[in-house]
Amino acid sequence: MNPQLRKIFYWSARMLGIFLVTAVVRQQMHGIDLNLPLAQALLELLSHLWMTLLLAAALLIAWRWEIVGAIIYVLIAGFIVLDMKGATDPVYYLFFVVPYAIVALLFLISGLMKTPTPKGEKDGVP
Repeated sequence: MNPQLRKIFYWSARMLGIFLVTAVVRQQMHGIDLNLPLAQALLELLSHLWMTLLLAAALLIAWRWEIVGAIIYVLIAGFIVLDMKGATDPVYYLFFVVPYAIVALLFLISGLMKTPTPKGEKDGVP
């Protein structure tokens, strides 16, 4: 495989995954009142950021095991489609589902482009 193309898929999947996590954090931080007492503010923060924690865990898994991460991102995209059952406008799907599907595709391609390493060697980054 072309090592330059492998690097492009390798890093584009990870950078887009990081971008999605930060975009979700930024979107969900708008509803949090940080003027509450500490325990109540932490509880509200956790209740708002559960999706971010899920996406961060998916990114950590995908960082090491690309194909497993691709499956997880497809499941996340499917969950969002099921959650948006009343949406009829395709723009909603464009902004909320397509980015996760693209990340899944990039991780899948990156995982499939990985060259097998001989037994006994460590799995190296391109």
